[in-house]
Amino acid sequence: MNRLRWMIVVLTGLAFFSCASVPDSSSAGATTTQTAPVVTEAKTQGNAPASNQPAGVLVFPADAKEFKIELESMKLTDMPVIEDAKASEGKAVRVEKDSSLATIQVQFPAGSYTALVNEKAPSSSQDAFYVFLDERPYRVYPSDPPIGDWELTKRVPITFTVSEPKTITITIQPHSPAKKGETGMALDYIVFMKE
Repeated sequence: MNRLRWMIVVLTGLAFFSCASVPDSSSAGATTTQTAPVVTEAKTQGNAPASNQPAGVLVFPADAKEFKIELESMKLTDMPVIEDAKASEGKAVRVEKDSSLATIQVQFPAGSYTALVNEKAPSSSQDAFYVFLDERPYRVYPSDPPIGDWELTKRVPITFTVSEPKTITITIQPHSPAKKGETGMALDYIVFMKE
């Protein structure tokens, strides 16, 4: 039954994302790719309850401890999907341009969370980027070293608390309004862990 709910969320996500407005892509060569959201793993204790979330919104199950979202399944702008045998599911995305963008909405139950991104940075000058939770930016980057291998951004984990169930827009991009990030890194997935 849970698998059926997730398939419904994924299918309704197709309708939601095909109707969503695309960020301004007036810069030359901007491209947009849209795919259905895919949750590769939700570690739970018991069954996820039925939900009344809006179409296209992924739901972090109330009894889950961990929720992992593949970046290649998010709404992508100027982030090509690449093949990488060491990446989860064998694919990742590359942050190629200043206009690169990945977005998705997730409904979180009340609780405290830590978020990490699995990143492969080619150099220390191509490793810092931003994860926005709604409008709040978090600058993330891997350890230095290792460079050139997949690793979670444990050096700068994102921590946040949700006091009541809330839908949050997650956006991943190279820059914030206040500080410039970098491009050139590959990103595999984002994982949310509930404390």
